[in-house]
Amino acid sequence: MPQERLVFMRKASGLVRELSVTDVVIWCIASPTASGLLYYQVSNANSYPGANPILTFLIGGIILFPLVYTLATMMRIMPRSGGMYVTISRLIDPSVAYVTNVIYAVSMGMTVGIMCWVGTGVLGSALALAGHVAKIDGLINVGEWVNANLGHTIISLAVVLLFWWAALVSLRLVKNLMRWSFWLAVIGTVMLVIPGILYSNGQPGFDRIWGSGVYQKVIAAATANGWTAPAFSWSSTIALLLVVFWAYSAFEYIAAMSGEVKSPQKSMFTGIIGGFLLTMVMYMVVSWAVWRPFNIGAFIPAYSFLYDKFPDVLGAIMPVMRPSVPLLLGSLLPNPWLAVAAMVLVTLWFYNTALPSLVAGARILFAMSFDRQIPAGFATVNKRGVPALATHVQSIIAFLTVFLNLAGISVLLGMADVASYFTFWAFGLSAVMLPYKRPAIYALSPVKGDFLGIPVLTWLGGLSVGIGWFLVAFAVTGMSTAAQVAFCATIFVLTMVYVYAQAKNARDGIDLNAIYGEIPPE
Repeated sequence: MPQERLVFMRKASGLVRELSVTDVVIWCIASPTASGLLYYQVSNANSYPGANPILTFLIGGIILFPLVYTLATMMRIMPRSGGMYVTISRLIDPSVAYVTNVIYAVSMGMTVGIMCWVGTGVLGSALALAGHVAKIDGLINVGEWVNANLGHTIISLAVVLLFWWAALVSLRLVKNLMRWSFWLAVIGTVMLVIPGILYSNGQPGFDRIWGSGVYQKVIAAATANGWTAPAFSWSSTIALLLVVFWAYSAFEYIAAMSGEVKSPQKSMFTGIIGGFLLTMVMYMVVSWAVWRPFNIGAFIPAYSFLYDKFPDVLGAIMPVMRPSVPLLLGSLLPNPWLAVAAMVLVTLWFYNTALPSLVAGARILFAMSFDRQIPAGFATVNKRGVPALATHVQSIIAFLTVFLNLAGISVLLGMADVASYFTFWAFGLSAVMLPYKRPAIYALSPVKGDFLGIPVLTWLGGLSVGIGWFLVAFAVTGMSTAAQVAFCATIFVLTMVYVYAQAKNARDGIDLNAIYGEIPPE
């Protein structure tokens, strides 16, 4: 009896379908939300003077939507672990799929470290605020210690370790952690946004928390040190897209989890589209709620200016805390302890980004290994259906990134942006080719019909290719020369890993054409 040919690592993935459509929506919102919702739109006020974040969020969302719709469609008809990697490898070329996705997976590991770092900074601000309103110097000192380099690093590393452990235990634990932390973060956000909508002037509330006249003292001190109130600027509004694209960019993480979603044909399409649109609305509502009351006297740019350029001057007026939405809107709550509670709750947004990034990045490495693109150990799953080695590697990248944050988060953002966007153009090209290369799979697509004799899905894929290259070109502007060199060197090293794996496959007599001629088993 002839032996059955096994082209993949196993007959089945070994992963567990644990996520529902509710989880898809939650992950699509939670994964990208933190940075755009709470942090960068305020902290970058000095870097992009005169920018209108509400307008930038709207423009960024409109630019990205064709890509979002294409992703939802492709994940509906090809729902496999690894997401975009699978579509690119089957419809374009395995080597293109490897290069674009391996650097993407690395960026996801980096994102874990970045988000743990940023979330810890907001947590430190919350503790300092609690100490200030309660007149407890010890609590203020704890908050300032958390925001200092040593405390910031220790707490961030501890969070990475916690997520490392959770990701190894089971996807069910990750799912439950995400659900609880998501709804708690939503409650904290609503608590902050309501006063921002009700009050048109943020000065009285800010002075009530931080001391009489502090609001104007901040503006006066910034002016005395060379700052001027910026007028609206289209160029800064467009330039802010660098930050806004990053804020939206994690909506696609759930695609890598397609192989662990129940009823993926329905859940992925509905969840991705719905999650992205809700994220877009949340960004604009929160942005309006914080900029309207604190636009009087251009307080936000003035505070950010002092924080970036003259922290010692700011420290002589009030405790030095990283500019953030919770810091500002929290001061409008009538009860200071409500502000503290809200600030602690919204910190969960950052950690909600980190956990999906860790888990989804591991699934991309798993999918590559399942196709024999990288060493077989990455496709091994533990008894609870978790790819253990891939999870270890992603966690180690996150661990190292926490230390790199000390060198400046803007440099890391530039690298992570480019790495994240590098895969979008190839994914769009796979959608372009689907009707022609795999007509049987295309028949399953909900997007049918032609326009000018070309399938609508091909048009959407073409738009995604253009958007993907635009994102890459835009993100490169945020990279320093050193970051560009490091990025290219990383691609070279990872490419040689691919070459080694393919050489080994050839020696072992593995037919690569047979692997990529099939969709991976579930």
